[in-house]
Amino acid sequence: MKNSYPFVLVFILFCVTFQSYTQNSIRLSKTNIIPLIDGVLGEEWKDAQNVNIPISPNLSVTVSCKYDDAYLYVAFENLTTSDGVRLTPEILIATNYAEIKSWNNNTYWFHASYSNCEGKGDYYNWENCANLHPDWQANIFPFQNGNNNIEFKISWAKLQINPSSNLNVGIAFKLSDPLENQYYWPELATISSPATWGILKF
Repeated sequence: MKNSYPFVLVFILFCVTFQSYTQNSIRLSKTNIIPLIDGVLGEEWKDAQNVNIPISPNLSVTVSCKYDDAYLYVAFENLTTSDGVRLTPEILIATNYAEIKSWNNNTYWFHASYSNCEGKGDYYNWENCANLHPDWQANIFPFQNGNNNIEFKISWAKLQINPSSNLNVGIAFKLSDPLENQYYWPELATISSPATWGILKF
């Protein structure tokens, strides 16, 4: 009986590791329905995969993801708190999952608020901001017609990759409020450490 203890311990560690891995990964759905990047979420997102970012006992932000041959699509739903505070969404991407221990030329930062900002190899790059970028797009503040959502589309050409079944991409979703409180999916992710991010699978 004593000889079985090491096996049981290894099995338990494997199960915990596997559960953590699956909880921190998203298998994307390929879509034929191209969403308009206008902050209005409807039937066009019914075929997406979803994760949630808890903000408070009364608020959780849903993040929806899907793709086609040209773009990655991401929607953040419910970005305004009950007291009118807007949450700012960001997407962090590492195109080579095997090399995401630190920021490099394969890591990208996308931010949407009153303008759209981006960084390659770095984050919080406030010098590269514009309402429109040629290879990615997001609707911005102020929200229109009572909506409180932000949609992104990011071209695979921008990321210099093509989606395929053998490709794993590192990803994290970040929200922040004006007091600089930060919330992530995966929950333990940080912007400075790509090794803590989740995985996109195709």
